[in-house]
Amino acid sequence: MVLKILLDRWLNSTRVGYIRSHSTMITMCLSSIITVIIINSFREFYQSASVILTKIENPRTQCDFDNSVLYKRYLLGFMNNYVPTFYEAFFKGSFARLPHQMTFLRKDLCQPSSCTVALCIQLGFLLTIRTFMGNICTAIYPPLKNILRSLKEQCCRKVCQKNPAIKQTLPQWEEEYYLEPLDTYSVTEEFSEMVIRFGYITFFSKAFPLAALCALLNNLIELRSDAYKFVKSHRRVVPVEKSGIGAWNGILRSLSYISTAINAFVIAFTSDWVETEVYRQTRGNGSLKGFVNSTLSKYATSDNRAYHSVNNREEFCYFRGNYYPPENPTKYGITQLYWMNLMFKFVAVFLFEHVMLLCNTLFTYCLSYKPESVQLQLDLIRHKEKEMRLTECERKLEERVKSDTKLSKNLRGLK
Repeated sequence: MVLKILLDRWLNSTRVGYIRSHSTMITMCLSSIITVIIINSFREFYQSASVILTKIENPRTQCDFDNSVLYKRYLLGFMNNYVPTFYEAFFKGSFARLPHQMTFLRKDLCQPSSCTVALCIQLGFLLTIRTFMGNICTAIYPPLKNILRSLKEQCCRKVCQKNPAIKQTLPQWEEEYYLEPLDTYSVTEEFSEMVIRFGYITFFSKAFPLAALCALLNNLIELRSDAYKFVKSHRRVVPVEKSGIGAWNGILRSLSYISTAINAFVIAFTSDWVETEVYRQTRGNGSLKGFVNSTLSKYATSDNRAYHSVNNREEFCYFRGNYYPPENPTKYGITQLYWMNLMFKFVAVFLFEHVMLLCNTLFTYCLSYKPESVQLQLDLIRHKEKEMRLTECERKLEERVKSDTKLSKNLRGLK
């Protein structure tokens, strides 16, 4: 927020006309890049913090330990990734009511229309630049560490100093030993990144409809970058058999319900859709003529100390909000229009949320958990396994009968 305010002040004071006229858009883009850098910086912190906190907790079994690390890592990642976006969507510009109440941090305001444009730009940078930076780090950072580790090993071994060609004759498993080791919870981190990206798509799909397309392109790139990481630049992981994705099922199910409420609040509070419809039906006679003027409130410049030293200033100005004018007995008090819009916003949230939850329940009921082709294939595999077990039991039974027959003959011969 501080960097954004200082940057906006500097751009507005520059002498370059193009920069000054597009200062708002430049500020939003650069602040989104700064947000991406800060999120990636804190990512390294909470990855190690989740393991340390779980060791202090000391769960009873290894499964409980892994699930605890999973929940902590995702919760910290949730806060790290979504707090800037939630601030942009719901809290930006809501801390300052009147112009004379402005402080330094309260100058971080939305566009005159709404915060939807800033939210859209931030989501676009989070879904593109952040993934691009991650892929670059995956492609460059591990190979550099592998080269440094290999040089260090060569310096430590006198044999390698005398004959550097020995390194090439090592078996494959020894060569892979010099690669970058994978973290124990590297797969958990990959899952966490995908689920966080899923949250960006579902939480703010109204503000940035192209989020699903950006995520699809990111996933296509991630397929190749992860393949390179698991095969070329890192050591091979130890395979562990799992029956499913485990605790991620509950997290994804919770996100599907939370996203419904968040989209409802984005539609009602971040955008002007409810206010425009209320104005159209109540005072606009079916049109939006005069809507912008209805969102502005009158303000006396004499009430702001910053204007006392200004010569030839205007007596009144206007700002966005629903407040009574200075000549009203309840000076700068909240008008009834504000409360009426607030009531209709909550009604819109309630209706949208319940309609979407009903549709979600219907789709869940209508769509089977497993496709029919997959279920048939699983049944076929189970049937073949039963046949193999029966065949094996029959073979063992025949062998046992033969051995018993042979034993009885030997006993008769001895008698």
